[in-house]
Amino acid sequence: MENSKDIGKTAESIVQKSKSNKYRIFLTTTAFLGWTMVVYEWNIFGLLLGPVSKILHLTSSQVGFLLAGIQFIMVPIVFLVGYFIDKVGRKAMYQITLISASILTALTGVATYIGLIPLLLVRSGTQGSAQNEQSVAATMITEEMPARWRALIYSFVQSGWPLGVALAGIVVTFLYKPLGYKYIWLIAVLPMILIIIARHWAKETTRFEEVKKAREGIQDETVKDFTDVKKSKKNTFKQAFEKDIRKYTIWAFLLYSIYLGGQVPIVVLAAYYMEEIIKIPVITTASIITIGAFITIPAYWLNGAISEFIGRRYAGIFGTVMAFIGTFIFAVSAHTYFSLLLAYSFASFWINGNFINIINFVNETVPTRVRGTVNVISTGLGQLSWGLVEVSYAVLIPLIGISYDMVFIAGIAFAATSVLFATGRKVRIGEPLEEISI
Repeated sequence: MENSKDIGKTAESIVQKSKSNKYRIFLTTTAFLGWTMVVYEWNIFGLLLGPVSKILHLTSSQVGFLLAGIQFIMVPIVFLVGYFIDKVGRKAMYQITLISASILTALTGVATYIGLIPLLLVRSGTQGSAQNEQSVAATMITEEMPARWRALIYSFVQSGWPLGVALAGIVVTFLYKPLGYKYIWLIAVLPMILIIIARHWAKETTRFEEVKKAREGIQDETVKDFTDVKKSKKNTFKQAFEKDIRKYTIWAFLLYSIYLGGQVPIVVLAAYYMEEIIKIPVITTASIITIGAFITIPAYWLNGAISEFIGRRYAGIFGTVMAFIGTFIFAVSAHTYFSLLLAYSFASFWINGNFINIINFVNETVPTRVRGTVNVISTGLGQLSWGLVEVSYAVLIPLIGISYDMVFIAGIAFAATSVLFATGRKVRIGEPLEEISI
């Protein structure tokens, strides 16, 4: 144990001396902006599910199957990119994910008018890139930031989610009518290109550089402080399921998958529910989601701050309970503008804000040599879970109604999530990554 602590302190010291605080601010800012833009683009699609269903003549059940199809097809995309996060490096994938997302964003409007299959393929690629944007950014922030504050710093990056949702709501509210469906997608492309240019100055993480040295057989006195040299040379997917890591990998993807399933009512179906079930106009729905998103922004900071003082486990359990309460209130609220605004804002605050505890918990649970791989295994299977939940909606909505279905699915998912938080690896606040696992 003493040896582990010595290694952890040494490795943490090397990491902190390798980059300046100015660079860490740059990394945090570009990660925040990239995440904001892919979320913005993602939520444009969510807000415009009503128009999409009309253009393609889809029923409510068919919309559910469309969303599920996107999730299923994107899973291998997520896995492939995740492998390269650990194989090629964090910096390269930091660029590639956003470049892919920007190209496919520009194609979405056209693909919708070509047909269902082109739209399905384009959206799968776009959302797969978006999920990997989260994975690579979380990996980089976890590895480069001071141990004591890494969760709080990444909570700022993750708060790009509600900002992206808010921007999507503003754009749809004011520009959907004058621009129309086909051209509204182009608004996201220019900011994405500017962020890609800025990321040219991003650097590889110190921890990955040491893992790369180990794989190449370079004899460096610092390598032993960061990784198991023998294991670092193996295929990362194989390592993720070896005896010493397997239980953490399985735990991580279950945590991601089940919690993401519980997010579906608010994150995926809220706009469609208000537009097509309650019959609120697209622009009115966009305004509700925009206001709710702005209210949600500090949720990430709050959850990050709470977890830095009471730990990821207890912060996660509390946030999950609040997420279910929020979903229940949204599903049974009176169908007026203000009741929906209050219910959606409360639900979004906790459902989205609590996700920061999952991301940080997973990133701190596994070693550097497989961090990117386990991230994307968790994310990819999480998207598979999301798709399965969307299929359940397509099947169950005609039978029991969308409101009962939202409460039923969220209740099961969030109860299981609380159990997983309670049984996760115990990580002390501010513990160096190398003390947790090497």
